Amino acid sequence: FILASDLAYAQRLQARRMREEESRKETPEERRRKLKRCFQRCQNKMVLKEEYFRQDGINCTDIETGSVSSNTAPEHVCLQLNNGPTKERLVPNCCAVCLCAYDPGETIVWSYNSECPHAFHDECLIDWFIKMQNGTPCPCCRREFTDLTEEEEKKKKARLEVPSHQFDLRTISL
Repeated sequence: FILASDLAYAQRLQARRMREEESRKETPEERRRKLKRCFQRCQNKMVLKEEYFRQDGINCTDIETGSVSSNTAPEHVCLQLNNGPTKERLVPNCCAVCLCAYDPGETIVWSYNSECPHAFHDECLIDWFIKMQNGTPCPCCRREFTDLTEEEEKKKKARLEVPSHQFDLRTISL
């Protein structure tokens, strides 16, 4: 049987945990800044130039099926993204969040995760992640899109670990 005091304690504890959870949630502005820093750090963001657009019969990966297609109709034009000094990634010429084609001068981002082949307008994706609040799954394939979650887990783990300079009761002798 449960005592009234136990029930009251459990309710207070649950209310405190909910308040703590709410206080840990980021504001949209904080999350936007964090995501932009992450894209900058991972170097998976670029401003498109005319020469990145390819229409010369290159096989492209279909964003929905993941299969290779040789269709070169305007809606299937691929972009060539420079991901670091040697990597290139071809993606469909369409942001899957807003469904608009990319234009020169726009900023796009792609996943740091090599298993996720998708790219998006940076503002579309940031707005998507702000609405999601938890994690950073790709809007198309749900694979982790940024290393932001890993970074947050490392920080949380570091906070939980006991520093070596903390007081140790075992060193006291009476």
